[in-house]
Amino acid sequence: MGEVHALRIKSPYKLLHVEDIKIINRPNEHGRLYLKCLIDESINFKYSIEASTKDEITVYEEKESKSNDKEVDINKVNESKSAVLFNGLTKAIKTTNENGNYYVEIEGISKTSELDIKEKSRSFQNINMTYDELISSVLKNYSEKGFIQSVGCSQKINKPIFQYKETDWNFLKRICSELNSEIYCDIISINNLFYFGRSKGKTYEIKDNIQYKACKDLKAFYKSGGYDEGYHDTDYFYYEIDTRERYNLGDNIYFKQKDVYVTEYVACKYQDEIIYKYKLCRKNGVWQTKIYNSLISGASIEGKVLATQGEEVKLKLDIDKDQGESEAAWFKYAPPTGNTMYSMPIVGTSAKLYFS
Repeated sequence: MGEVHALRIKSPYKLLHVEDIKIINRPNEHGRLYLKCLIDESINFKYSIEASTKDEITVYEEKESKSNDKEVDINKVNESKSAVLFNGLTKAIKTTNENGNYYVEIEGISKTSELDIKEKSRSFQNINMTYDELISSVLKNYSEKGFIQSVGCSQKINKPIFQYKETDWNFLKRICSELNSEIYCDIISINNLFYFGRSKGKTYEIKDNIQYKACKDLKAFYKSGGYDEGYHDTDYFYYEIDTRERYNLGDNIYFKQKDVYVTEYVACKYQDEIIYKYKLCRKNGVWQTKIYNSLISGASIEGKVLATQGEEVKLKLDIDKDQGESEAAWFKYAPPTGNTMYSMPIVGTSAKLYFS
């Protein structure tokens, strides 16, 4: 498994031979691809001029390929007999001339990058909304993009949540961190963007005689609260292994008499093979502490009063296009002057929501 000659590339580019490849997939990061290929000299610098960030690129491994003949057309893919190694978009491209040969170098990025372009501000005030519904609401403007949820399933948010001057990607990472978990990019599936929480993968057993490194992340242990939160430092023990075998994020691995799972990997070309470097973590460790949005601390958002009740108000905030009164959250009201003798504002009055 993992031979370079078995690689096939579906892209807008006519490629002759794979010279180098690297694939990186880590939690809370976009998946990355580096690909260097020989191209025909007649193409010259055409791809560098005409390439677009909308260009899709998919790397396959043909399961039954037996030839290492460079004349094989690596642009032709038999999808029924091939496995996807990377699916994403072109991030950058350059063409080089080395000793009379032309090469194209492509940087690819997972399609989750489309969530990480524009900063947005909005509120999700319906405390009965579930995390499933919140994620679906964020993704509704991204056509045909799905997700698989592993944490917070059918769980209510139980509080108003604010996205403030942050991309959808950073917002979803922050929300996932509140559930002590991470987002995992899906660089394999064509229609799935990410896993919200660690995916439940397949189960494998790895023989003990392979080369490995044994590590312990004490920084992550203490950052998660350590012994005071009920964790043990052995929960932050992990292995690093190199192998030709291909596993996916979330796959369960039995290794050295321990149950671990694949949390990240890097695939690289070594001679004529693809070698995978995996990080295998213990399941009890919390590897993601809560992420905070520093921009919202001390901020104020303008809006208008929708309703009042006692010393509380409902608001339609200016950052939102619409806000139904029935789904709006109640916020404690305080007069601007701090005067203890005050009357509640009437509906339609301008007001500001302050964040401490």
